Amino acid sequence: MALPNGGSSRKSLEDGEAIGTGTEFERFDTAGTHGRSRTNDHLPIDSYEVEGSEDENKGLLARHDVARVPPTAGVAIPQIEEDEGPVATIPPPLASAEKESPVTWRSLPRKDQLAILTFARLSEPLTQTSLQAYMFYQLKSFNPSASDATISQQAGILTGSFAAAQFLTAMMWGRIADAEWWFGFSNSFTQAMIFRSLGGALNGNIGVMRTMISEIIREKKYQSRAFLLMPMTFNVGVIVGRDIELQQAPRHPSPTTRKRKLPFRRIWTRNVLFTFLAHGLLAAHVGTFNSLWFVFLSTPRYDASSSASSSSSASLGLPPDYRPQPPFSFTGGLALPPPSIGFALAVIGVIGISLQIFLYPTLSTKLGTSKSYRLALLFFPLAYTLVPFLAQIPTRSKPPHQADGVLVWIGITSVLFVQVLARTFALPATIILINNCSPHPSVLSTIHGIGQSVSSGTRTIGPVLGGWLYGLGLSHGVVGAAWWGLAGVAICGAVAGRWVREGNGHEILLEGEENEEAKS
Repeated sequence: MALPNGGSSRKSLEDGEAIGTGTEFERFDTAGTHGRSRTNDHLPIDSYEVEGSEDENKGLLARHDVARVPPTAGVAIPQIEEDEGPVATIPPPLASAEKESPVTWRSLPRKDQLAILTFARLSEPLTQTSLQAYMFYQLKSFNPSASDATISQQAGILTGSFAAAQFLTAMMWGRIADAEWWFGFSNSFTQAMIFRSLGGALNGNIGVMRTMISEIIREKKYQSRAFLLMPMTFNVGVIVGRDIELQQAPRHPSPTTRKRKLPFRRIWTRNVLFTFLAHGLLAAHVGTFNSLWFVFLSTPRYDASSSASSSSSASLGLPPDYRPQPPFSFTGGLALPPPSIGFALAVIGVIGISLQIFLYPTLSTKLGTSKSYRLALLFFPLAYTLVPFLAQIPTRSKPPHQADGVLVWIGITSVLFVQVLARTFALPATIILINNCSPHPSVLSTIHGIGQSVSSGTRTIGPVLGGWLYGLGLSHGVVGAAWWGLAGVAICGAVAGRWVREGNGHEILLEGEENEEAKS
Protein backbone atom coordinates (compact mmCIF):
# COMPACT_ATOMS: atom_id res chain seq x y z
CA MET A 1 0.00 0.00 0.00
CA ALA A 2 1.60 3.27 -1.07
CA LEU A 3 1.96 5.70 1.79
CA PRO A 4 1.20 9.38 1.33
CA ASN A 5 4.43 10.55 2.95
CA GLY A 6 7.41 8.76 1.48
CA GLY A 7 10.27 8.36 3.96
CA SER A 8 13.56 6.59 4.21
CA SER A 9 12.79 4.15 7.02
CA ARG A 10 11.46 0.73 6.22
CA LYS A 11 9.72 -1.66 8.55
CA SER A 12 8.31 -5.11 7.70
CA LEU A 13 4.90 -5.98 8.98
CA GLU A 14 4.97 -9.07 11.16
CA ASP A 15 2.98 -12.34 11.18
CA GLY A 16 1.49 -12.07 7.72
CA GLU A 17 -2.29 -11.84 7.42
CA ALA A 18 -4.16 -11.55 4.17
CA ILE A 19 -5.82 -8.20 3.53
CA GLY A 20 -8.23 -7.13 0.86
CA THR A 21 -8.06 -7.33 -2.89
CA GLY A 22 -7.21 -4.49 -5.20
CA THR A 23 -4.66 -2.99 -2.79
CA GLU A 24 -1.34 -1.60 -4.01
CA PHE A 25 1.93 -2.63 -2.41
CA GLU A 26 5.50 -1.70 -2.97
CA ARG A 27 7.45 -4.92 -3.21
CA PHE A 28 11.18 -5.36 -2.76
CA ASP A 29 12.96 -8.18 -4.48
CA THR A 30 16.11 -9.93 -3.33
CA ALA A 31 18.31 -7.43 -5.18
CA GLY A 32 16.97 -4.57 -3.15
CA THR A 33 15.01 -2.94 -5.93
CA HIS A 34 11.34 -2.37 -5.59
CA GLY A 35 8.42 -1.94 -7.87
CA ARG A 36 4.74 -1.26 -7.56
CA SER A 37 2.40 -4.23 -8.06
CA ARG A 38 -1.33 -4.55 -7.93
CA THR A 39 -2.94 -7.93 -7.30
CA ASN A 40 -6.36 -9.41 -6.86
CA ASP A 41 -5.02 -12.38 -4.89
CA HIS A 42 -4.90 -12.74 -1.13
CA LEU A 43 -1.41 -11.46 -0.42
CA PRO A 44 0.40 -12.10 2.85
CA ILE A 45 1.51 -8.91 4.51
CA ASP A 46 4.88 -10.27 5.54
CA SER A 47 5.84 -10.57 1.87
CA TYR A 48 5.99 -6.79 1.49
CA GLU A 49 7.78 -3.85 2.99
CA VAL A 50 6.14 -0.50 3.48
CA GLU A 51 8.02 2.75 3.34
CA GLY A 52 7.03 5.79 5.32
CA SER A 53 7.82 7.77 8.45
CA GLU A 54 8.28 6.03 11.78
CA ASP A 55 5.05 7.50 13.18
CA GLU A 56 3.16 6.42 10.12
CA ASN A 57 4.58 2.91 10.38
CA LYS A 58 3.46 2.69 13.99
CA GLY A 59 0.00 3.67 12.89
CA LEU A 60 0.03 0.99 10.26
CA LEU A 61 1.12 -1.61 12.79
CA ALA A 62 -1.66 -0.57 15.10
CA ARG A 63 -4.07 -0.82 12.23
CA HIS A 64 -2.60 -4.25 11.42
CA ASP A 65 -3.34 -5.41 14.99
CA VAL A 66 -6.94 -4.38 14.56
CA ALA A 67 -7.09 -6.45 11.40
CA ARG A 68 -5.76 -9.56 13.15
CA VAL A 69 -9.22 -10.96 13.84
CA PRO A 70 -10.70 -14.22 12.61
CA PRO A 71 -11.32 -13.63 8.90
CA THR A 72 -15.02 -13.32 8.12
CA ALA A 73 -16.28 -12.95 4.61
CA GLY A 74 -17.43 -9.47 3.72
CA VAL A 75 -16.43 -7.83 7.05
CA ALA A 76 -14.84 -4.41 6.69
CA ILE A 77 -11.74 -3.53 8.70
CA PRO A 78 -12.54 -0.57 10.96
CA GLN A 79 -11.16 2.77 9.77
CA ILE A 80 -8.59 4.59 11.88
CA GLU A 81 -9.61 8.19 12.41
CA GLU A 82 -6.09 9.60 12.64
CA ASP A 83 -5.08 8.33 9.23
CA GLU A 84 -7.83 7.72 6.77
CA GLY A 85 -6.96 5.19 4.12
CA PRO A 86 -8.62 2.65 1.87
CA VAL A 87 -10.95 0.26 3.61
CA ALA A 88 -10.02 -3.37 2.94
CA THR A 89 -12.39 -6.27 3.29
CA ILE A 90 -11.45 -9.77 4.34
CA PRO A 91 -12.46 -12.17 1.55
CA PRO A 92 -14.06 -15.58 2.04
CA PRO A 93 -11.72 -18.46 2.89
CA LEU A 94 -9.76 -19.81 -0.04
CA ALA A 95 -10.93 -23.41 0.22
CA SER A 96 -14.32 -23.50 1.85
CA ALA A 97 -15.33 -27.14 1.90
CA GLU A 98 -18.69 -27.66 0.31
CA LYS A 99 -21.04 -29.78 2.31
CA GLU A 100 -21.34 -33.12 0.59
CA SER A 101 -24.81 -34.27 -0.26
CA PRO A 102 -25.86 -37.40 1.65
CA VAL A 103 -25.33 -40.75 -0.03
CA THR A 104 -28.58 -42.38 -1.13
CA TRP A 105 -29.46 -45.52 -3.08
CA ARG A 106 -30.26 -43.33 -6.07
CA SER A 107 -26.82 -41.70 -5.95
CA LEU A 108 -24.93 -44.98 -6.37
CA PRO A 109 -22.87 -44.96 -9.59
CA ARG A 110 -22.86 -47.80 -12.13
CA LYS A 111 -26.27 -49.16 -11.22
CA ASP A 112 -26.27 -51.40 -14.30
CA GLN A 113 -23.18 -53.32 -13.23
CA LEU A 114 -24.37 -53.53 -9.63
CA ALA A 115 -27.72 -54.92 -10.81
CA ILE A 116 -26.00 -57.77 -12.69
CA LEU A 117 -23.93 -58.71 -9.64
CA THR A 118 -26.96 -58.42 -7.38
CA PHE A 119 -29.03 -60.84 -9.45
CA ALA A 120 -26.06 -63.22 -9.71
CA ARG A 121 -25.89 -63.27 -5.91
CA LEU A 122 -29.56 -64.25 -5.80
CA SER A 123 -28.86 -67.79 -7.02
CA GLU A 124 -27.24 -69.24 -3.89
CA PRO A 125 -29.97 -68.55 -1.31
CA LEU A 126 -32.64 -69.74 -3.72
CA THR A 127 -31.10 -73.21 -3.74
CA GLN A 128 -29.80 -73.40 -0.18
CA THR A 129 -32.60 -72.10 2.02
CA SER A 130 -35.25 -74.52 0.77
CA LEU A 131 -33.01 -77.42 1.83
CA GLN A 132 -32.73 -76.15 5.39
CA ALA A 133 -36.50 -76.12 5.87
CA TYR A 134 -36.86 -79.88 5.38
CA MET A 135 -33.31 -81.21 5.91
CA PHE A 136 -33.99 -82.59 9.41
CA TYR A 137 -37.03 -84.54 8.23
CA GLN A 138 -35.30 -85.75 5.08
CA LEU A 139 -32.39 -87.14 7.07
CA LYS A 140 -34.88 -88.71 9.46
CA SER A 141 -36.59 -90.45 6.54
CA PHE A 142 -33.32 -92.11 5.57
CA ASN A 143 -33.20 -93.90 8.92
CA PRO A 144 -36.36 -93.56 11.04
CA SER A 145 -34.71 -95.33 13.96
CA ALA A 146 -31.88 -92.79 14.19
CA SER A 147 -31.94 -90.57 17.26
CA ASP A 148 -32.22 -86.81 17.05
CA ALA A 149 -28.64 -86.58 18.26
CA THR A 150 -27.49 -88.58 15.22
CA ILE A 151 -29.68 -86.53 12.87
CA SER A 152 -28.19 -83.30 14.30
CA GLN A 153 -24.68 -84.52 13.64
CA GLN A 154 -25.59 -85.57 10.09
CA ALA A 155 -27.18 -82.17 9.46
CA GLY A 156 -23.97 -80.45 10.55
CA ILE A 157 -21.87 -82.61 8.24
CA LEU A 158 -24.26 -82.06 5.33
CA THR A 159 -24.17 -78.31 5.83
CA GLY A 160 -20.39 -78.25 6.17
CA SER A 161 -19.81 -80.26 2.98
CA PHE A 162 -21.01 -77.37 0.82
CA ALA A 163 -18.62 -74.94 2.49
CA ALA A 164 -15.81 -77.49 2.20
CA ALA A 165 -16.08 -77.43 -1.59
CA GLN A 166 -15.95 -73.63 -1.51
CA PHE A 167 -12.86 -73.80 0.69
CA LEU A 168 -11.04 -75.89 -1.91
CA THR A 169 -11.79 -73.56 -4.83
CA ALA A 170 -12.30 -70.00 -3.57
CA MET A 171 -8.61 -69.02 -3.34
CA MET A 172 -7.95 -70.44 -6.80
CA TRP A 173 -10.68 -68.30 -8.34
CA GLY A 174 -9.39 -65.26 -6.50
CA ARG A 175 -5.91 -65.77 -7.97
CA ILE A 176 -7.41 -66.28 -11.43
CA ALA A 177 -9.39 -63.04 -11.11
CA ASP A 178 -6.14 -61.18 -10.33
CA ALA A 179 -4.41 -62.72 -13.36
CA GLU A 180 -4.04 -60.69 -16.55
CA TRP A 181 -5.60 -63.38 -18.74
CA TRP A 182 -9.15 -64.59 -18.86
CA PHE A 183 -11.18 -67.52 -20.05
CA GLY A 184 -12.67 -67.43 -23.51
CA PHE A 185 -16.24 -68.41 -24.28
CA SER A 186 -17.29 -71.82 -25.51
CA ASN A 187 -17.64 -72.28 -29.28
CA SER A 188 -18.28 -76.03 -29.38
CA PHE A 189 -20.33 -78.64 -27.56
CA THR A 190 -17.21 -80.15 -26.01
CA GLN A 191 -16.09 -76.87 -24.51
CA ALA A 192 -19.58 -76.12 -23.29
CA MET A 193 -19.73 -79.55 -21.65
CA ILE A 194 -16.39 -79.06 -19.91
CA PHE A 195 -17.22 -75.65 -18.51
CA ARG A 196 -20.69 -76.77 -17.53
CA SER A 197 -19.16 -79.67 -15.61
CA LEU A 198 -16.98 -77.22 -13.73
CA GLY A 199 -20.08 -75.39 -12.54
CA GLY A 200 -20.11 -77.27 -9.27
CA ALA A 201 -16.66 -75.92 -8.42
CA LEU A 202 -17.43 -72.35 -9.37
CA ASN A 203 -19.38 -71.35 -6.31
CA GLY A 204 -16.49 -69.31 -4.94
CA ASN A 205 -17.82 -66.35 -6.87
CA ILE A 206 -18.75 -64.06 -4.01
CA GLY A 207 -15.13 -63.02 -3.48
CA VAL A 208 -14.85 -62.00 -7.13
CA MET A 209 -18.17 -60.15 -6.92
CA ARG A 210 -16.95 -58.18 -3.93
CA THR A 211 -13.77 -57.33 -5.81
CA MET A 212 -15.78 -56.12 -8.79
CA ILE A 213 -17.92 -53.95 -6.53
CA SER A 214 -14.74 -52.43 -5.11
CA GLU A 215 -13.45 -51.75 -8.61
CA ILE A 216 -16.76 -50.26 -9.74
CA ILE A 217 -17.36 -48.18 -6.59
CA ARG A 218 -14.09 -46.37 -5.89
CA GLU A 219 -15.21 -43.82 -3.29
CA LYS A 220 -15.41 -45.06 0.30
CA LYS A 221 -18.55 -43.06 1.06
CA TYR A 222 -20.53 -45.35 -1.27
CA GLN A 223 -19.04 -48.63 -0.02
CA SER A 224 -21.40 -49.20 2.90
CA ARG A 225 -24.38 -49.25 0.54
CA ALA A 226 -22.72 -50.95 -2.42
CA PHE A 227 -21.36 -53.86 -0.36
CA LEU A 228 -24.74 -54.17 1.35
CA LEU A 229 -26.30 -55.29 -1.93
CA MET A 230 -24.85 -58.80 -1.65
CA PRO A 231 -26.27 -59.74 1.79
CA MET A 232 -29.48 -57.85 1.03
CA THR A 233 -29.95 -59.88 -2.13
CA PHE A 234 -29.39 -63.02 -0.09
CA ASN A 235 -32.39 -62.08 2.04
CA VAL A 236 -34.48 -61.51 -1.10
CA GLY A 237 -33.64 -65.05 -2.17
CA VAL A 238 -34.56 -66.34 1.28
CA ILE A 239 -38.06 -64.89 0.95
CA VAL A 240 -38.70 -65.86 -2.65
CA GLY A 241 -37.15 -69.35 -2.49
CA ARG A 242 -37.35 -70.13 -6.36
CA ASP A 243 -34.10 -71.46 -9.53
CA ILE A 244 -33.87 -68.13 -11.82
CA GLU A 245 -31.84 -68.35 -14.96
CA LEU A 246 -30.05 -65.20 -16.07
CA GLN A 247 -27.91 -64.47 -19.09
CA GLN A 248 -25.05 -62.08 -18.58
CA ALA A 249 -23.40 -60.35 -21.45
CA PRO A 250 -19.66 -61.02 -21.77
CA ARG A 251 -17.44 -58.48 -20.12
CA HIS A 252 -14.64 -57.24 -22.34
CA PRO A 253 -12.02 -55.54 -20.21
CA SER A 254 -10.39 -52.53 -21.79
CA PRO A 255 -6.72 -53.04 -22.65
CA THR A 256 -4.46 -51.83 -19.89
CA THR A 257 -0.76 -51.63 -19.38
CA ARG A 258 0.93 -54.34 -17.37
CA LYS A 259 0.87 -53.39 -13.70
CA ARG A 260 3.21 -54.31 -10.91
CA LYS A 261 1.98 -57.20 -8.79
CA LEU A 262 2.64 -57.84 -5.12
CA PRO A 263 4.22 -61.26 -4.48
CA PHE A 264 1.98 -63.73 -2.68
CA ARG A 265 4.39 -64.02 0.25
CA ARG A 266 4.04 -60.29 1.00
CA ILE A 267 0.26 -60.40 1.30
CA TRP A 268 0.31 -61.44 4.94
CA THR A 269 0.48 -58.13 6.77
CA ARG A 270 -0.49 -57.76 10.41
CA ASN A 271 -3.85 -56.20 9.56
CA VAL A 272 -4.61 -58.89 6.96
CA LEU A 273 -4.01 -61.64 9.53
CA PHE A 274 -6.17 -60.00 12.21
CA THR A 275 -8.91 -59.26 9.70
CA PHE A 276 -9.01 -62.87 8.53
CA LEU A 277 -8.98 -64.12 12.12
CA ALA A 278 -12.02 -62.02 13.04
CA HIS A 279 -13.69 -62.86 9.74
CA GLY A 280 -13.17 -66.58 10.25
CA LEU A 281 -14.67 -66.51 13.73
CA LEU A 282 -17.64 -64.47 12.49
CA ALA A 283 -18.28 -66.89 9.63
CA ALA A 284 -17.92 -69.85 12.00
CA HIS A 285 -20.66 -68.84 14.43
CA VAL A 286 -22.98 -67.31 11.82
CA GLY A 287 -22.72 -70.43 9.65
CA THR A 288 -23.22 -72.70 12.65
CA PHE A 289 -26.27 -70.69 13.71
CA ASN A 290 -27.80 -71.13 10.24
CA SER A 291 -27.31 -74.89 10.56
CA LEU A 292 -28.38 -75.36 14.19
CA TRP A 293 -31.33 -72.98 14.04
CA PHE A 294 -33.39 -75.19 11.74
CA VAL A 295 -32.35 -78.34 13.55
CA PHE A 296 -33.48 -76.77 16.83
CA LEU A 297 -36.81 -75.72 15.33
CA SER A 298 -37.32 -79.28 14.06
CA THR A 299 -36.22 -81.08 17.23
CA PRO A 300 -39.13 -82.77 19.10
CA ARG A 301 -40.32 -81.13 22.29
CA TYR A 302 -39.58 -82.68 25.64
CA ASP A 303 -42.66 -84.06 27.34
CA ALA A 304 -42.14 -83.94 31.09
CA SER A 305 -45.43 -85.73 31.75
CA SER A 306 -44.56 -88.80 29.67
CA SER A 307 -42.39 -91.70 30.68
CA ALA A 308 -38.76 -92.02 29.74
CA SER A 309 -39.68 -94.74 27.27
CA SER A 310 -42.08 -92.55 25.29
CA SER A 311 -41.37 -91.86 21.63
CA SER A 312 -40.30 -88.25 22.21
CA SER A 313 -37.95 -89.07 25.07
CA ALA A 314 -36.50 -92.01 23.16
CA SER A 315 -35.98 -89.84 20.09
CA LEU A 316 -34.12 -87.28 22.14
CA GLY A 317 -31.85 -90.03 23.44
CA LEU A 318 -32.41 -89.15 27.09
CA PRO A 319 -31.26 -91.40 29.94
CA PRO A 320 -34.08 -93.23 31.82
CA ASP A 321 -33.66 -91.18 35.01
CA TYR A 322 -33.48 -87.79 33.32
CA ARG A 323 -35.17 -84.88 35.08
CA PRO A 324 -34.77 -81.30 33.81
CA GLN A 325 -33.26 -78.79 36.21
CA PRO A 326 -33.70 -75.27 34.81
CA PRO A 327 -32.30 -72.76 34.13
CA PHE A 328 -29.55 -74.68 32.31
CA SER A 329 -30.46 -78.38 32.42
CA PHE A 330 -33.42 -78.72 30.04
CA THR A 331 -33.86 -80.16 26.57
CA GLY A 332 -36.09 -80.37 23.50
CA GLY A 333 -36.81 -78.13 20.55
CA LEU A 334 -39.95 -76.62 19.07
CA ALA A 335 -41.08 -79.52 16.82
CA LEU A 336 -42.05 -77.16 13.99
CA PRO A 337 -43.07 -78.76 10.68
CA PRO A 338 -41.44 -77.63 7.39
CA PRO A 339 -44.12 -74.99 6.57
CA SER A 340 -43.61 -73.30 9.96
CA ILE A 341 -39.83 -73.52 9.53
CA GLY A 342 -40.23 -71.90 6.13
CA PHE A 343 -42.20 -69.11 7.76
CA ALA A 344 -39.45 -68.64 10.35
CA LEU A 345 -37.00 -68.48 7.47
CA ALA A 346 -39.08 -65.77 5.82
CA VAL A 347 -39.05 -63.83 9.11
CA ILE A 348 -35.26 -63.74 8.90
CA GLY A 349 -35.45 -62.33 5.38
CA VAL A 350 -38.07 -59.71 6.20
CA ILE A 351 -36.20 -58.49 9.28
CA GLY A 352 -32.93 -58.47 7.38
CA ILE A 353 -34.19 -56.45 4.43
CA SER A 354 -36.00 -53.97 6.67
CA LEU A 355 -32.87 -53.34 8.72
CA GLN A 356 -30.65 -53.17 5.66
CA ILE A 357 -32.81 -50.62 3.89
CA PHE A 358 -34.00 -48.39 6.72
CA LEU A 359 -31.47 -48.68 9.56
CA TYR A 360 -28.08 -49.80 8.33
CA PRO A 361 -27.20 -46.96 5.89
CA THR A 362 -27.95 -44.20 8.38
CA LEU A 363 -26.27 -45.73 11.44
CA SER A 364 -23.32 -47.04 9.46
CA THR A 365 -22.66 -43.58 8.08
CA LYS A 366 -22.83 -42.00 11.53
CA LEU A 367 -20.78 -44.64 13.35
CA GLY A 368 -18.30 -45.55 10.63
CA THR A 369 -17.36 -49.01 9.40
CA SER A 370 -15.03 -50.09 12.21
CA LYS A 371 -17.21 -48.87 15.08
CA SER A 372 -20.45 -50.31 13.71
CA TYR A 373 -18.62 -53.61 13.08
CA ARG A 374 -17.31 -53.86 16.65
CA LEU A 375 -20.64 -52.91 18.19
CA ALA A 376 -22.50 -55.46 16.06
CA LEU A 377 -20.22 -58.26 17.23
CA LEU A 378 -21.47 -57.73 20.79
CA PHE A 379 -25.06 -58.70 19.89
CA PHE A 380 -24.25 -62.21 18.67
CA PRO A 381 -23.47 -63.71 22.10
CA LEU A 382 -26.75 -62.36 23.43
CA ALA A 383 -28.80 -63.94 20.63
CA TYR A 384 -27.10 -67.33 20.93
CA THR A 385 -27.53 -67.38 24.69
CA LEU A 386 -31.28 -66.79 24.38
CA VAL A 387 -32.07 -69.32 21.63
CA PRO A 388 -32.45 -72.51 23.77
CA PHE A 389 -34.80 -70.74 26.18
CA LEU A 390 -37.39 -70.59 23.38
CA ALA A 391 -38.14 -74.21 24.29
CA GLN A 392 -39.22 -73.03 27.75
CA ILE A 393 -41.87 -70.55 26.56
CA PRO A 394 -45.46 -71.58 27.47
CA THR A 395 -47.45 -72.67 24.41
CA ARG A 396 -51.05 -73.39 23.55
CA SER A 397 -50.41 -76.99 22.51
CA LYS A 398 -48.79 -79.47 24.86
CA PRO A 399 -45.89 -81.74 23.84
CA PRO A 400 -45.35 -83.63 21.64
CA HIS A 401 -47.31 -81.24 19.41
CA GLN A 402 -45.46 -78.33 17.82
CA ALA A 403 -44.85 -75.19 19.84
CA ASP A 404 -47.38 -72.54 18.90
CA GLY A 405 -49.05 -69.40 20.17
CA VAL A 406 -48.32 -65.69 20.18
CA LEU A 407 -45.64 -65.88 22.87
CA VAL A 408 -43.67 -68.46 20.89
CA TRP A 409 -43.56 -66.33 17.76
CA ILE A 410 -42.79 -63.19 19.72
CA GLY A 411 -39.85 -65.05 21.22
CA ILE A 412 -38.68 -66.36 17.83
CA THR A 413 -38.98 -62.93 16.25
CA SER A 414 -37.15 -61.23 19.13
CA VAL A 415 -34.19 -63.63 19.04
CA LEU A 416 -34.01 -63.39 15.26
CA PHE A 417 -34.15 -59.61 15.44
CA VAL A 418 -31.07 -59.49 17.68
CA GLN A 419 -29.13 -61.98 15.55
CA VAL A 420 -30.14 -60.45 12.21
CA LEU A 421 -29.45 -56.94 13.53
CA ALA A 422 -25.94 -58.04 14.44
CA ARG A 423 -25.19 -59.63 11.10
CA THR A 424 -26.85 -56.80 9.17
CA PHE A 425 -24.09 -54.53 10.45
CA ALA A 426 -21.28 -57.07 10.82
CA LEU A 427 -21.37 -58.83 7.44
CA PRO A 428 -21.20 -55.76 5.14
CA ALA A 429 -18.62 -54.22 7.47
CA THR A 430 -16.38 -57.28 7.39
CA ILE A 431 -16.57 -57.28 3.58
CA ILE A 432 -15.46 -53.65 3.54
CA LEU A 433 -12.69 -54.35 6.05
CA ILE A 434 -11.42 -57.30 4.00
CA ASN A 435 -11.55 -55.19 0.86
CA ASN A 436 -9.62 -52.34 2.46
CA CYS A 437 -7.07 -54.52 4.25
CA SER A 438 -5.64 -55.55 0.88
CA PRO A 439 -1.98 -54.45 0.99
CA HIS A 440 -1.89 -53.71 -2.75
CA PRO A 441 -4.52 -53.31 -5.53
CA SER A 442 -2.85 -56.04 -7.59
CA VAL A 443 -3.86 -58.72 -5.06
CA LEU A 444 -7.35 -57.45 -4.25
CA SER A 445 -9.18 -60.44 -5.70
CA THR A 446 -6.67 -62.78 -4.10
CA ILE A 447 -7.47 -61.20 -0.73
CA HIS A 448 -11.20 -61.72 -1.32
CA GLY A 449 -10.53 -65.27 -2.46
CA ILE A 450 -8.51 -65.99 0.69
CA GLY A 451 -11.22 -64.34 2.74
CA GLN A 452 -13.84 -66.64 1.26
CA SER A 453 -11.57 -69.63 1.80
CA VAL A 454 -11.21 -68.69 5.45
CA SER A 455 -14.97 -68.22 5.69
CA SER A 456 -15.66 -71.53 3.94
CA GLY A 457 -13.16 -73.35 6.11
CA THR A 458 -14.70 -72.17 9.36
CA ARG A 459 -18.21 -72.72 7.96
CA THR A 460 -17.14 -76.29 7.28
CA ILE A 461 -15.76 -76.92 10.75
CA GLY A 462 -18.38 -74.89 12.65
CA PRO A 463 -21.55 -76.75 11.62
CA VAL A 464 -19.85 -80.14 12.00
CA LEU A 465 -18.66 -79.38 15.53
CA GLY A 466 -21.89 -77.55 16.32
CA GLY A 467 -24.00 -80.49 15.17
CA TRP A 468 -21.89 -82.89 17.19
CA LEU A 469 -22.12 -80.72 20.32
CA TYR A 470 -25.86 -80.22 19.79
CA GLY A 471 -26.39 -83.98 19.60
CA LEU A 472 -24.22 -84.50 22.66
CA GLY A 473 -26.26 -81.92 24.56
CA LEU A 474 -29.53 -83.61 23.58
CA SER A 475 -28.33 -86.99 24.78
CA HIS A 476 -27.43 -85.46 28.15
CA GLY A 477 -30.55 -83.34 28.48
CA VAL A 478 -28.83 -79.95 27.94
CA VAL A 479 -30.07 -78.57 24.62
CA GLY A 480 -28.36 -75.23 25.28
CA ALA A 481 -24.83 -76.69 25.33
CA ALA A 482 -24.18 -76.04 21.63
CA TRP A 483 -25.79 -72.59 21.75
CA TRP A 484 -23.81 -71.43 24.74
CA GLY A 485 -20.65 -72.82 23.18
CA LEU A 486 -21.54 -70.78 20.09
CA ALA A 487 -21.90 -67.71 22.29
CA GLY A 488 -18.36 -68.33 23.53
CA VAL A 489 -17.06 -68.39 19.94
CA ALA A 490 -18.92 -65.13 19.26
CA ILE A 491 -17.26 -63.53 22.30
CA CYS A 492 -13.85 -64.55 20.94
CA GLY A 493 -14.84 -62.99 17.62
CA ALA A 494 -15.81 -59.74 19.34
CA VAL A 495 -12.42 -59.63 21.05
CA ALA A 496 -10.60 -60.32 17.78
CA GLY A 497 -12.61 -57.56 16.11
CA ARG A 498 -10.99 -55.00 18.43
CA TRP A 499 -7.66 -55.55 16.63
CA VAL A 500 -9.01 -55.02 13.14
CA ARG A 501 -8.44 -51.62 11.56
CA GLU A 502 -9.73 -50.23 8.29
CA GLY A 503 -6.93 -49.99 5.75
CA ASN A 504 -6.73 -48.03 2.53
CA GLY A 505 -6.20 -50.90 0.10
CA HIS A 506 -2.65 -49.83 -0.74
CA GLU A 507 -0.56 -50.31 2.36
CA ILE A 508 2.54 -51.53 0.48
CA LEU A 509 4.15 -49.43 -2.24
CA LEU A 510 6.17 -51.34 -4.81
CA GLU A 511 9.28 -50.01 -6.50
CA GLY A 512 8.51 -46.90 -8.50
CA GLU A 513 5.11 -46.34 -6.94
CA GLU A 514 6.52 -43.84 -4.45
CA ASN A 515 7.22 -41.44 -7.30
CA GLU A 516 3.80 -42.07 -8.81
CA GLU A 517 2.16 -41.31 -5.45
CA ALA A 518 4.17 -38.11 -5.16
CA LYS A 519 3.16 -36.98 -8.65
CA SER A 520 -0.51 -37.71 -8.02
